[in-house]
Amino acid sequence: MTVLRVGTLTLTAALVALTLTRCAFGTSGQEPTPKAQTPAARQDTEDQTPSAKPGDNVNPLSGPIGDHQSVVDEACGPNPAGTDMGPRYGANGTVTASDPDGRATIYTVAGGDSYKAIVERFCLDSRAFATINFITNIGQITQGEVYAFTEAAAVDARRAEGLDFAACPRTQQGYPMLASINWASLPNFHAEATDIGRPIDTGAAGTAQGEVRTGPDGTLLDYTVASGDTWRGVEDRFCMDTYYVSSLTGLFGQYPMIHPGDIIPLQPRHLEIAVR
Repeated sequence: MTVLRVGTLTLTAALVALTLTRCAFGTSGQEPTPKAQTPAARQDTEDQTPSAKPGDNVNPLSGPIGDHQSVVDEACGPNPAGTDMGPRYGANGTVTASDPDGRATIYTVAGGDSYKAIVERFCLDSRAFATINFITNIGQITQGEVYAFTEAAAVDARRAEGLDFAACPRTQQGYPMLASINWASLPNFHAEATDIGRPIDTGAAGTAQGEVRTGPDGTLLDYTVASGDTWRGVEDRFCMDTYYVSSLTGLFGQYPMIHPGDIIPLQPRHLEIAVR
């Protein structure tokens, strides 16, 4: 899909949009969110130590998790993180990627999986696992989620789960940090750019396979569109939202058609635009 949004905003909608400050823009129509936002599928019984009981609401990044890590360390012995000790109750998901030494790096959650059982099965450091995957409640693990066991695998795991801006830097809560612009209202249905962010290049991927031109200081100058590229892919690659794109195209709320060989500027060219 080449054009993500086409249409002229009404004056009321435009004025509301102009009040937004650095809004994260989900190109697929869904806001990228941290993992684990829905309740766990089941409650484990007390004698099944691999999982927390839903409702415990323990944050593995800051809250106490008892002696669970010592249980993991004792069971795993010298085996390094990512060693698969075998499927078990609470950890019956699928390993979808491994490192050259055969250690698991990406895992897809199965129904009934639990935080503690996953940590035990793969000999993980609990807090490191939670940090990489933005897990803030060990009682909330959902079927179909994709988790990384190493920092190097985190981007691939986010892409596998279909999250937008997968390679962009994230906040501690797991939200992507995007280049954005505040548009301040001007007379005659115009807007002026303020607080301008800057894009970064996360590398060719998906529908953004073109070449980037940079200045002597490394500043991103422009991007040459490749065959199969889309605006969504370009935004994802350069971590920029729709407000920032408006400063490149001069169009508010619209995406012009792009074709192989087109040059897209990566630094703002339009600091004042019409909003209708």
